[in-house]
Parts: sequence; C-alpha cells; structure tokens
Amino acid sequence: MFFIEFTNNTPISKFYSINSTKDQIFAYANVQTQLADIGLIGSAVSIDNNNSPYSGIHMLTTSANAAISIFVPDHNIACLDQYIPKTAQGAVVSSINNAWTYLISY
Repeated sequence: MFFIEFTNNTPISKFYSINSTKDQIFAYANVQTQLADIGLIGSAVSIDNNNSPYSGIHMLTTSANAAISIFVPDHNIACLDQYIPKTAQGAVVSSINNAWTYLISY
C-alpha cells in the first residue's frame, strides 16, 4: 500500500463522495480506507433507502443496478450518463438525481 500526501486549500468539510458498494475496480472497503485517509470519517449513508439531506453526511453509497451492464457498470454508475440507473421511461432514478443535487448544493 502507498500513501499520497494530501495537501489542499479546500477544507475537508467541503469534500463529498458517492460510491457504489459493488464497484468492480475499487473494492468498497478500500474506498472507505482512502476516504478516511483524507479525513472523511464516519459511516456512509445509502441513497437507496434514505432521503436528502442524508443527515448532513458527506459519504454516500448506492447498491443500485446500472442502466447498462457492460464495462464495469458499477464503477461508472454515478458519473457516466449511460450507466446511471433510469426509470422505465428513461428518466434518472430519483435517488441518484437527489444525491447529485445534494452533492452540488451543500
């Protein structure tokens, strides 16, 4: 394991994270360690069964299924349009939409 010295002018109180618990590239346990290493500590909140503002928590997770299942879908689930979970009508599912609104608004 290696560590990168983390120096930044942005206070840790302004950092947020959203991750899939099923990520095929970064095991969620490793993600938790990396978040703790930069100072985001505590328990994450699932957007799948909680509503914004998620008790002010800065670490969000999802176990939702990606809209498509090719090329590491769970790694890309929160950031690439074609992978973001959609309703039968093609709209982004509300849990993802609400999470991103929270992440960019607080």
